[in-house]
Amino acid sequence: MKALGKCIGGVFERPFRRFANLIVKLIGADYYDESAVAAVTAMGYRNVMFGSDYPHMEGTYGHTQETLHGLFDGVDEDTTYRITRGAFLDLFPEVGQPAALAA
Repeated sequence: MKALGKCIGGVFERPFRRFANLIVKLIGADYYDESAVAAVTAMGYRNVMFGSDYPHMEGTYGHTQETLHGLFDGVDEDTTYRITRGAFLDLFPEVGQPAALAA
């Protein structure tokens, strides 16, 4: 059974504490938040992350690809990567790239 949390320097860090320590460094982008791109490109924020609110119907479920195209078509590759995957991977590096993108 995989333990919840992470061992850092021999000291166990509970998931809540880890999240609480990292969340102050993160700006959450709502799933329809067009200002997310501007937060990265114009304001210089690096910790902006897209979320779909899956599986809740008030999120992007059922039209996530359409939403992503609406938000990121015409946006440079580095900014799109940072918001859709990069910030998440910085926050949770142990997860790694999605299998389809890692190959």
